Amino acid sequence: IPAESAELAMYDGFFTPVGAIDNVMRGQSTFMRELCETGEILTAATERSVIILDELGRGASTHDGKGMVENMCKGIMSFSAL
Repeated sequence: IPAESAELAMYDGFFTPVGAIDNVMRGQSTFMRELCETGEILTAATERSVIILDELGRGASTHDGKGMVENMCKGIMSFSAL
């Protein structure tokens, strides 16, 4: 993007799920893969990280997906409390 100037903050990483698919042969559903990817993101991210999420909880029922999103938000919000 052409610009005469820009102010950029310093980030230590960018995190986004790469698209969970199931691995039924290993006993992992799409929802389980999403949980694993989300856990890995929360473990690696810091308050200086950018986290991009799209369609989180898509492999779950409405209730399970909502719970996952709520807990992911709580995890992200806890970075500022560290």
